[in-house]
Parts: sequence; C-alpha cells; structure tokens
Amino acid sequence: MFLSFLLSKEVAVAFPLVAIGFDLISGRFRSRGNLLRYSFYGLLIFGYFYFRSTRLESIFKLDWAHVWGVLKVLFSSYLFYLEKLVFPFNSNPFISSLPSGSYYFVFSVLVILILCLAGYISIRKREGITAFSIYWIFSTLGPHSIVAMFGVAITPLAERFLYIPSAGFCLLIGYLLLEVSKRLNYEKLGWGFGLILCVFYFLFTIKGQSVWKDNSSLWQYASKKSPNHAIPHVNYGTSLLQAGKTDDAIRELLLAFEPGVISGKKQWVYASNNLGLVYLDKKDYESAEKWFAKTVSYDPKFYIAYYHLGVIYIIKGKNENDASYYRKAEEYLKKALKIRRRHGRSHLALADVYLELGEREKARTEAERALRSGLIEPLAKRARYILEITEN
Repeated sequence: MFLSFLLSKEVAVAFPLVAIGFDLISGRFRSRGNLLRYSFYGLLIFGYFYFRSTRLESIFKLDWAHVWGVLKVLFSSYLFYLEKLVFPFNSNPFISSLPSGSYYFVFSVLVILILCLAGYISIRKREGITAFSIYWIFSTLGPHSIVAMFGVAITPLAERFLYIPSAGFCLLIGYLLLEVSKRLNYEKLGWGFGLILCVFYFLFTIKGQSVWKDNSSLWQYASKKSPNHAIPHVNYGTSLLQAGKTDDAIRELLLAFEPGVISGKKQWVYASNNLGLVYLDKKDYESAEKWFAKTVSYDPKFYIAYYHLGVIYIIKGKNENDASYYRKAEEYLKKALKIRRRHGRSHLALADVYLELGEREKARTEAERALRSGLIEPLAKRARYILEITEN
C-alpha cells in the first residue's frame, strides 16, 4: 500500500517518518516485526529516490550561501501552515507569496520551539498523544515545506496541503479538550467545547466550499485575493470565455500584460492565445490574428496558435475568394503539424484548404490522417464527407 501511495502522491514519503515516530513514542521501536517493516520502507524509498534522482538533483542543488534564506523560508512556511490549521477562515486558493519579515521569522521559531518543548514534556510524562500529534503535523508538513524552500511549484504555499496534517491537529485539540475537562472534573465541558468548535469549523467550511462552485467563482475569488498575479486573472478570463462572457474575458486577460502584475512568457502565451480565441469568437479576425501572432512570438512551439492562424486564413480565403489566403493557411497548418504531427484538427483544416484549392488527392490524404489522429463529432463527420467527395 505504501508503494502504491508513493507512486500516486509524493507526500507519501512522510509515512515511514510517521510510523517510526509512532513506534518511538509508544516504545515499540525495537520490535523485530517493526524493524523488518522499516527495512522494507527504506528499500522502497531508496528505489524511489534513485529513479527520481534527476528531479531531486535539480531541487537540492543548494548554494550554501543561501542556506540561511532557505531556513527562513522553512520556518516561515511552518508558521503559515500552523496558523491556517488553527484559524482556517481567510482562505485563498492561490497564494502567490510567503509571509516574510524578521518578526514573522522570530515568531515562527518561537512557536516551533514551544511545540517541540510540549512534545518533549509529553514524552517525559509518558503521555505520548500530545507528542505524537505534534510530530504528525511536523512530519507531514515536511514535503510541502520543500515546495516553498526550492520553488518547485507556481505557488510556494497551498491550503490543500493541510489535508493530512489536519488529522494530527484534530487529534491534539480533541485530546487537550478532554484532558482539561477531566482535570476540572467536568467532562461534559470538554465535549461541549468540542461540539462548539466542530460546528464553528463546519460553518466556515461550508462557506469556503461555495468558492469552488465552478471555475468562474473559484478564479474570480482567487483574482481578488491575489490581484497582482497574472495566473488567477488568466484562469478567470479563460472561464469567462468558456461561459460566453467575451467582454469580461478580454478585461481579465489583458491584466496579464499590465505593469506591476507578476507575469511571464508562460502567462502571456495563454493570455494572448485566449484573447485570440475571444476575438475569433467575436469574428474580429484582424484582432484575433494579432493576438495569435503574439502567442507564437512568446512561444514558437505553441502549435495551437498556428492552427488558429490557419483557420483565420481559411475564413479570409472563403470570404474574399482569394487562393493566396489558402496558401497562407497551408503554411501555418504545416507549422502546427511539424510541432504536433497527430493534431487531428490541423489535418482536417489542411484537408479543407486542399479541397478549396482543387488538390483533391492531398485533401483526401489529410482527411484520412485527421480521422486516424482522432476527431470528435461533427469534425469526424466533416472528414468523412471530404473522403466521400474526393473518391475517384
């Protein structure tokens, strides 16, 4: 089971740490059966890291001059997640930056030291549950803090990473509530506070889920929470385009190019391509061509933009009955197919070009390739029609 989890989600590397921590705290570490299990865990993790060595080298090529900065990120990320465990109210599905500053770092070190001290006292008193709960939180947050330390994802932090650590938090809070109520000789008090806390979190959870109703609501919320980052605006603009709200989509997508907005070529590629799609939908072919041309200037390997440029020139050729436009469409579609050889839509569009140019054999060949590449209906129907009319 551990192997299947490890191959599904990398956070599973924390499981052996949790298991060993449980056995150490409960006093079962030296059991023969457990030692055998640890050996298997070790072999599986060694194999995993061996096959992932190339990726891991890129992550852990640490410049020792930046060790202090990495440690600051580590402690700050832990404090962020600990704060979110206790106060999960002001949610943000796209966290673009890590809280920083000297005061934040000092406070994070202080909080972590206090929790470590509480865990140590728990072990000394042979109580164990407090220590294991804290250890659970720390060990399962480890893989997610690596994301923040080494910048291996678009966002350094994500609230969804708290799913597994929250089990340790629930165990800790539930245990402390019951222990305090027992010492006060009033157990019902602990159950009452526990119920109130559950209802409190439950209501905020329901409210938070409303943000995830659909893509538009999610990215609208994210773009408001992270207004200076291009990705939420691009994703919100894309969802608006899919919903048919073209004018609103244009407004959001253009924000990716605004000065002061954190962006880059990757975001510009998707924003410009989607702007091209908006204008194509509005039948403003000049503006659509301009934005698709910008897309390929940002990324010459973005084959979809070449396909759409080909489509625009097919439309121009039909509107103006000019063969030169079809030749231009042929040029763009061939560029798309050079990058993505089995792009069915490009093959089909090229078949249409050759049909208009009277090159029936070439049209038939491209229609066959389109069908082999895979097409949805009614595109497949169009390809079959070209095959029928080009039969000898």
